[in-house]
Amino acid sequence: MPVKRDIRLLVSDIDNTILRSDGTIAPETTATFERAARAGMRTVLASSRTVDSARFLLDKVGELTHMIMLTGCVLTDVKTGECLMHRSIDPDTARELLAYADAAWPCYFEACGGGRYVLARKSLDYVRSRGIFSRYLEDLSACLAVVDSLGEYFAATGTPVDKMFLYSAEPGRQELLASALPGRGRLRLVSPVPNGLDILPRDVSKGAALRVLLRRLGLREEQVMVFGDSENDAEMFLPGALKVAVGNAYPSLKARADFVSRTNDEHGVACAIDALALS
Repeated sequence: MPVKRDIRLLVSDIDNTILRSDGTIAPETTATFERAARAGMRTVLASSRTVDSARFLLDKVGELTHMIMLTGCVLTDVKTGECLMHRSIDPDTARELLAYADAAWPCYFEACGGGRYVLARKSLDYVRSRGIFSRYLEDLSACLAVVDSLGEYFAATGTPVDKMFLYSAEPGRQELLASALPGRGRLRLVSPVPNGLDILPRDVSKGAALRVLLRRLGLREEQVMVFGDSENDAEMFLPGALKVAVGNAYPSLKARADFVSRTNDEHGVACAIDALALS
């Protein structure tokens, strides 16, 4: 087990990390974050969610100061509401991707922009017919737009596309669709869930946003404790940081971790904070 450090910043993914499988946060996790706040530690949430879809955690994770959202496209100061960083897919590439998504089938394509999740009706029909993403879509209902065409929606609104998400339940289908994505050389692809891909601007990641935040806060990597479960959390595992994978994490993330805790359903984040950062 790593030696206890003087941790000043706790940085955690949300879904399948601090949230249990049913989408709730364990009382033990909230209590541990409160103890960490009293010990002088601040919290940062890092997720593929939008800021609005994560607001239900504002009073449940201790001293929450910043959010790294949309897999690193957005960095927000929670206390002031100021957006400190915002990256989007370049307009030409975004138009090509939206046209590709409108024509692709069978699959689920989701586009994020303007603080909203936008999906075509056929994508909604696709996941409903397979009985998947029901809780996910319920969580996003307040900032969800269902449209006939992604391309027409973004052309009409003039909204930049921050990121997209591709999912296909059919074996090999996701890889086939991903291999034909337009503008691949101008994009970054990373997997947040099995059979799913986040499609991001090339220079965007949770880790890049975290580095920006550390410079603003004047903190060293050694003062940071990071928690994650999937491949899109790997970039936050900075060399000097204390890196924790929950027990349900991807094997590839566990291999990069300093410590593998219990699963998200066993409040693994809380256990790691208690063991490694608190007395």
